[in-house]
Amino acid sequence: MMAVEKKRRGQPRHLPFFAPPRDLAPSKMPSASKPMLCTLIDELFDNPDWIFEPKFDGLRILGHFDGKKLTILGRNQAPQNFQFPDIVAALKDGLNHSAIVEGEVV
Repeated sequence: MMAVEKKRRGQPRHLPFFAPPRDLAPSKMPSASKPMLCTLIDELFDNPDWIFEPKFDGLRILGHFDGKKLTILGRNQAPQNFQFPDIVAALKDGLNHSAIVEGEVV
């Protein structure tokens, strides 16, 4: 869990970094995962301690990088690499370890 410092006027918001314990063994990369989806609620949620991401109505993608190959998937688990070659190239350049990344292509 990350603590979030409230933004003060004229000062950037800082997110403290919490390093995992050094004695943890690496876990196996999951074979499948799903992107976060919106959840319908009865009342609006607002909290000054939360940072909210604006919704731009783009395509939610999930990237699986096994250390060599990167596959980006849409919400229906269909590969999207062919549609976004620049994003695939940028992610491959920026990732040096196995990872699962999520984001929205707008």
